[in-house]
Amino acid sequence: MDAIPETDEIKIYFNSNGGSVDQGTAIYNMLKQHGSYKTGIVMGVCHSIAFTILQACDKRIMGQGTTAIIHDMWETVTGNAADLRAEADNLDVAMESCIALFMQRAKISEDEVREMMHKETTLSPQKALEYGFIDEIGLENLDTPEKPDNSTLQQVLKENEALKKQLCNKSEHERQLAEFYQLTHKEADKPKSNDWGSFFN
Repeated sequence: MDAIPETDEIKIYFNSNGGSVDQGTAIYNMLKQHGSYKTGIVMGVCHSIAFTILQACDKRIMGQGTTAIIHDMWETVTGNAADLRAEADNLDVAMESCIALFMQRAKISEDEVREMMHKETTLSPQKALEYGFIDEIGLENLDTPEKPDNSTLQQVLKENEALKKQLCNKSEHERQLAEFYQLTHKEADKPKSNDWGSFFN
């Protein structure tokens, strides 16, 4: 991220089933900290912590036919009863942070968000937009590189043709110089015979 100027726009493409909450939260905060304009684009699935990371983007887009999933966090723990209770407390804290994050731009109540996460809810782009979890549906409005207009193309073709002619003329000029050199040096390059040679010939 440090190598990307904060004046640039970053496009981040999502197709993920999620992963580690700790790592996902770190990615979220790294994106939020960077000053560039960030566009998150869901190309396939954006489930679990991946959907949380998407919320760090200034513009959040889901393509047609894509899905998102939000759910309560879970953890695999080994240990005694005290360890399990401590991990449950940690999950409660993480859940509160995650819900607060979604509520920054959500269009539904906190209780509704909690209920959806508790039930593990799959969201279509339409529902995600309705609930305020994304800003747009579809990829049609994404910026594409500008195509050169016809006049510019014609100018480039003319310049290429002129360059070809210059190269041909240069090659012809070099050929003529080579012929001239051969003609002018033909006699000079012949071995000179001395008097003894003339005598024995």
